[in-house]
Amino acid sequence: MSDDTPAPASTAATADLKREIASIDRSITDVLLYGGGSKILLNGDEVLRARGRSKGLALYSELERDAHAGSLLAKRKRAVTSREWGVTPASEDAADVEVAEFVKATVAGLKFDKLTRALLDATLKGFSVAELIWDVRDGRLVPVRFKKRNQVRFVFDIDWNLRLLTRENGLDGEALPDRKFITHRVGESDDSPYGTGVGRQLFWPVYFKRQNISFWLIFNDKFGSPTTVGKYPRGTSESEQASLLSAIRRISQEAGLIVPEGMEVELMEAARTGGDCYERLCQYMDAEISKAVLGETLTTQVGKDGGSYALGDVHNEVRLETAKDDADDLSDTLNATLVKWIVDLNFPGRVPPTLWRNFEEEADLSQQAETDAKIKDLGWQRTEESFIEIYGPGFERSAAPPSESALPIGPTFSEEKSGWITSIARRVAGILNFSAPSRLDAERARRREDQQTMADTAGAIGERWEGLLGGRVQELQTLLDETGDLALFSERLKEIVDQEPNAQVVEALARASFGARLAGRMPRSK
Repeated sequence: MSDDTPAPASTAATADLKREIASIDRSITDVLLYGGGSKILLNGDEVLRARGRSKGLALYSELERDAHAGSLLAKRKRAVTSREWGVTPASEDAADVEVAEFVKATVAGLKFDKLTRALLDATLKGFSVAELIWDVRDGRLVPVRFKKRNQVRFVFDIDWNLRLLTRENGLDGEALPDRKFITHRVGESDDSPYGTGVGRQLFWPVYFKRQNISFWLIFNDKFGSPTTVGKYPRGTSESEQASLLSAIRRISQEAGLIVPEGMEVELMEAARTGGDCYERLCQYMDAEISKAVLGETLTTQVGKDGGSYALGDVHNEVRLETAKDDADDLSDTLNATLVKWIVDLNFPGRVPPTLWRNFEEEADLSQQAETDAKIKDLGWQRTEESFIEIYGPGFERSAAPPSESALPIGPTFSEEKSGWITSIARRVAGILNFSAPSRLDAERARRREDQQTMADTAGAIGERWEGLLGGRVQELQTLLDETGDLALFSERLKEIVDQEPNAQVVEALARASFGARLAGRMPRSK
């Protein structure tokens, strides 16, 4: 036997590789409930154990009553259901295409978006259950409708099998038939088939927010309106004092009142300092709720300091990533259950197709065109193949590319940096030296000297470019080298444009502009 030939594994070692060793029934954690001869797993959610008591998962259902949390959870579901969905055949074979079309029609008949929203309830509670109602249609057994079931009615056994709690079996539940219940989980761990939803993160922010609002209401009730103070002179009888108190009590119900002469009634404004702390705490808790549900805040909240467009894009990307992750997880569940069951019962032996949600973003051609225009100003342009790939077929060039003399005045990357401003001067001179009808030849000749003067002036400025613009040019070059992304480079350019210009550059350009205007006003030789 050569040294490279692996030694045969022993039978015992092979058996160890095949079996599960750290199984849940050997766990030392408190997750098992023995009852009725079966082993039922407990939900290990710490919040449910500490705060749920007899409510169980119903504790998390109450979180949806919070306006902010409820709207965000609905928004997260809509981010999935708003996407188009499809079914891809297992192959291009005609039989597989037929199977895919049948599955798609069957799933569409179940009101797929509604089923999606029902199963995405696992996002909050860790798992969700939907019961399928099957029937024979056109000779085939298909699911014709579904029922969303309350999670509190189910438990899982040690093999992760779903069991239904009933009046007769309220401890370990009843076993359920195959191909009947779809169970979708999120965040499941190795010892808990119940999953882990965002309810565990949401509970405390929502709880603190509710407590804070209750104190805020008390504060507003106490200090929302001024306190009425009645004053009476010494020696006032008890009956007159009672009359004054009665008058004060009527203030909250009547627009006016009368008091005996010698008595005073005034409104005492309450100190309201500290009341804004309740509002700030609510805003903080809402931000925590947003982060727990969506992973970000800027798509739902804008702080007092606002947020940049680029940062908003980043937060939106986080939201989309979360939605895509939800869609992928649910598609995996449905492909392993609903799609597979339909195929197994109606097309035995065929490979099931794949159900999916489309999260490919359509390119913003308007923004892409702006980027391409900026790239062209820098001296670059797309190849024909790249143009067709981005914008599609059906385009042709309307005219030949402009000559160098007609290009916009501005530096290009194809030119040496040391000659940028000198290049500008040459282009200025070229533009001024335009072609004209013969009747203007004499006039052009008289002005040729002025043109040369302007070109010389621009050239003089060009010779000073290193000292005036060298630092900014180097900054731009370094930025482009570091980013490697023209879109990000374009965003950075906008920020640079908003900065204060260099004082020396401003002064130099002002002097040049003044000289040009002065030269233009000077009388020309005939």
